[in-house]
Amino acid sequence: MRYETFIALRYLRARRKQALVSVISLVSTLGFMVGVAALIIALALMTGFREDIQQRILSTSAHLVVQPFASGGVLEDYRETLASLEAAEGVVAASPVILDKGLLLSAASSKGEAVILKAVLPEREARVTSLSESMEEGFSLKALEGGGSSPGIVLGHELALSLGVVAGDRVRLVSPNVTLSPMGVVPRTHSFEVVGTFRSGFYIYDTSWAYVHFETGQALWGQGDAAQMIEARVVRPERVEEVQERLAGALEPFHTLTNWKEMNRPLFSAFKVEKLLMFFAIGLIVVVASFNIITTLVLMVMEKHRDIGILKAMGARPQSISRIFTSQGFSVGALGTALGVALGVGLCYVLHAYKLIPLSPEVYFIPYVPFHVKALDVVVVALAALGVSLLATVYPAHQAARLEVTEALKHE
Repeated sequence: MRYETFIALRYLRARRKQALVSVISLVSTLGFMVGVAALIIALALMTGFREDIQQRILSTSAHLVVQPFASGGVLEDYRETLASLEAAEGVVAASPVILDKGLLLSAASSKGEAVILKAVLPEREARVTSLSESMEEGFSLKALEGGGSSPGIVLGHELALSLGVVAGDRVRLVSPNVTLSPMGVVPRTHSFEVVGTFRSGFYIYDTSWAYVHFETGQALWGQGDAAQMIEARVVRPERVEEVQERLAGALEPFHTLTNWKEMNRPLFSAFKVEKLLMFFAIGLIVVVASFNIITTLVLMVMEKHRDIGILKAMGARPQSISRIFTSQGFSVGALGTALGVALGVGLCYVLHAYKLIPLSPEVYFIPYVPFHVKALDVVVVALAALGVSLLATVYPAHQAARLEVTEALKHE
């Protein structure tokens, strides 16, 4: 061990004449521990929210959407477009889709519930989204292909509860499309049989989405053998832009392509800004703790005038004197950082594993607060804390190094 480090560690130990300095050092260590732990927990919280919601979005919606270039247009060539998409490198599967809105009524709910109706081909939809995996026990998405007296419909779990229906019950859809009759404008109504329910874990889907067969959707839409859009799933969602660029030349200018990042950009941009602001806001705790290091070292320099003078008289260089107090302050910051990392990572694990902080899915989309610790975040927080502790030693160490031997020993 270098003698500078040995002396620095000896100064950190409690002595009767420097009890105040030891207390301030302890407070500094605790300040760094709390600040680092708080930063790790906050970043894990923001990362958890982002990754959890992102995963739910990727599992319930497509990675890439192809739509007609003209607003309100139709894809009459959807079969050829499907073939082009599925032949493209990086695309797993594609499925034609029709989206519509309406009001679902049931015998138990005369007021009804607003619904987003999605018409799909079950075998293709199962490869594009995880809807088939979200079906509740005993139900299958293939039930939409049944040939009963009424077409089948699959409802979100919460939507079915609101309507008070179970499998086998009938619901009535009031469509925004109207029919002219001798009695005036009459809204179109269609009867469906509930053939299953799904629980995606995404509250907005479970309360307001319903699925019907693609052919049923075409009949409701009234546009013939056409699709409203085509949804595709890619191998690597995080690199969907590369697939989009490869497809752009073949599909544009008659079609527009939109990926899941573009559709959810405001949400993820907000997460990114909030995470950055939280880092700086909670990081102030570490900055405040660094002031305690400065106070500790300034008091130590004032108290150790005699020791500094003796060391210089024995031949110690100014750099060595500076290194003593730098090591002392850095040791306080390093100890507090190590304890803070252990505390922060440990708390995140417990909070996430046991789901100790529940949430209202109606507001936050997810049932509990997730904490996902990323190694990069921990490294950045630790390096930032160590950097702050090192900066806090600059002034006191510089003052100690400047002290003259005659000034230090003139009263001895």
